[in-house]
Amino acid sequence: MTLGELVQVIARANRNIFPVTDEENNFLGLVRLDDVREIMFDRSQYDTLKVHNLMVQPRATVHMEDSMDTVMQKFRDAGLWNMAVLENGQYKGFVSRANVFNLYRKMLLEVSQD
Repeated sequence: MTLGELVQVIARANRNIFPVTDEENNFLGLVRLDDVREIMFDRSQYDTLKVHNLMVQPRATVHMEDSMDTVMQKFRDAGLWNMAVLENGQYKGFVSRANVFNLYRKMLLEVSQD
């Protein structure tokens, strides 16, 4: 994918991190909007700059078999708000720290009301 194609994806998205995958959906890395904000308006690079040159390796990822304790520990240790979820190396989606905490609070509230 080129920078021009990435800009098209960014224009339709409401997120600030984007997974980079291969043809088989194997996770390769991330592109962060903050890292491309300045160059995404440089049309001279739209066809020449490739996404793999913009991608970074995340500090942490979550695996489908990870327990919630493990996921929370990864959020704390890495200081991240979103992490890619992988299964056998394939990208499955993102998990949000805020959503996990909200769900955890809801579950605690339900348990305390019982």
